[in-house]
Amino acid sequence: MENNEIVTLELDYPRELRLTHKALKRICSRLKLRMTDLEKAVDDYEKLTVLVFEMLRTSDPGLTEKACDDLLDLRLPGEILEAASRAIAVAFPQAEDGADPMMSPAPGTGIDS
Repeated sequence: MENNEIVTLELDYPRELRLTHKALKRICSRLKLRMTDLEKAVDDYEKLTVLVFEMLRTSDPGLTEKACDDLLDLRLPGEILEAASRAIAVAFPQAEDGADPMMSPAPGTGIDS
């Protein structure tokens, strides 16, 4: 399955929020989160800011946290929350059977769901 949905957040210009492998590693390491806790992290504004910063940094490696904070001041907190939540949903789409892949064991682990 290929997912081509791009989540953008209109800041100084339309910027992509991409939850890539590297961004995910940085987020989980910095916030001491498990992947299953990502969706809850958007409810904590400090964590939300780190999530967005790391996702934006994927396409703008020179972005600093201070510059990111200045950019986020251009949007309402609810708009930031909505975009980050959508980016997480795009990265972890629901299976066709409705099962949540964040809660399912990885294939080949020998763990029955």
